[in-house]
Amino acid sequence: MRAMSISERLAQHASRVRFGDIPASARAAAKRALLDTLAVGWAGSQAPGCQAVWQLQHDRGGAAESTVWGFGGYLPASSAALINGMSAAALEYDGLHGGFHSDACVVPAALAMAEQQRATGAELLTAQVVGTDIGCRLVAATGLGRDGWWDTPLFGAFGACAAAISLLRLDTTQGAHAFGLVFARAGGTMQLNMERSLAKRIASGMAAAAGIEAALLAAAGVTAPREIFEGRYGLFRMYQADQGPALLEELGTRFAVEGGSMKAYPSCACTHAAIWAAQQLMRQQGLHPVDVASVRVSVSAYVAGLVGAPFDVAPGDQVGAQFSIRYAIACAIQRGGMRVADLEPAAIADPAVRRLAERVSVEVDPSNDSPRACTVTLRTTAGAEFALRADHAPGDPPSPLSNEELLAKAHDCLSQGVHPLAPDEALQVIQAVDRLDSLPGVDRLHVHRFREASR
Repeated sequence: MRAMSISERLAQHASRVRFGDIPASARAAAKRALLDTLAVGWAGSQAPGCQAVWQLQHDRGGAAESTVWGFGGYLPASSAALINGMSAAALEYDGLHGGFHSDACVVPAALAMAEQQRATGAELLTAQVVGTDIGCRLVAATGLGRDGWWDTPLFGAFGACAAAISLLRLDTTQGAHAFGLVFARAGGTMQLNMERSLAKRIASGMAAAAGIEAALLAAAGVTAPREIFEGRYGLFRMYQADQGPALLEELGTRFAVEGGSMKAYPSCACTHAAIWAAQQLMRQQGLHPVDVASVRVSVSAYVAGLVGAPFDVAPGDQVGAQFSIRYAIACAIQRGGMRVADLEPAAIADPAVRRLAERVSVEVDPSNDSPRACTVTLRTTAGAEFALRADHAPGDPPSPLSNEELLAKAHDCLSQGVHPLAPDEALQVIQAVDRLDSLPGVDRLHVHRFREASR
């Protein structure tokens, strides 16, 4: 009897896990991630690019299977996941596992498929936990040693596929075919990040849609290679020479959903420690924006390359602002932090903030290899200097957002977007997520008036 391939083992696991197999701590983490992703996706529906993608998918039509966040109405599950995944990623406010934007890929896919399959809340959470875990395991197992690959669209597609396998209850063979099929669609490089295009934010939606489509094709009988991970031209050899041991260790007993970060600011995570450090220095020293003559931020070479360019961003370039550590620090000094409103064209064009951003210099610390750690040094107009090092940011595992902070973020995000929710409507969504494991369906996660208007 032949040994099972890696894709078969993962597929068997994805289809067999049940809600009762998941520890209470992982269930709670999944609910937090789901609420956070749904909320930031709701707010992100109004971000540049999302309207165009929604219009294209809406005009194409198709089966009314799954809800489109913020916009309302139903579309085929893969179309809804495409739009929702883009909206969830658009504000750079979505959750992370290390540098892997798992939530914006897995949650839209899991929720769209749960609606299509008329699954229970517990089945949705199970699929989300399984999808997040498999995506994160692949990231940990490969490490993407070849510079330039971006793990979010690559492994996010596998995570979304695992969630769909769980909800479709595919058998081991079908699930392995689904993974093989999604490998034909998975990919993505850091060029999407470096050039600050809208492709960066739609990549998560493409991964979510690809995962769903692969699982549906496998269910329909389409076959794929069974050794797409370890085969001669499989993922490990093409993307990473050596497979680490993390992929199958403690499979089914340890779930990666518990190790995630939730963002406190709507910008690239590489800017967050600097925002926090600048905030702290301003508060600790009792400084006002007019007191700041210059700022120096010391970061790793990776961070400098990703977010350290001079701030010459046009007011309408939201992605450029999200990926500028100079703009982020200027917002922290001038406005006390960074919020969704700081991504509006008028905020980006603010002369006071732009002048501050021009006075921020970025230097590389050769001893720093962290994508988070930095040292911010403020020099005042009186000639004093104050410095603070930050090794992580609010929302990272060492400093997780409190329940109160998460709820405040959710209320704020749900009050924005294409169809802002009133406080009582937002509360309905929040309460539905809180009791999701006892709900017979997932429809209560959406506001009925938008759903019914599309009928």
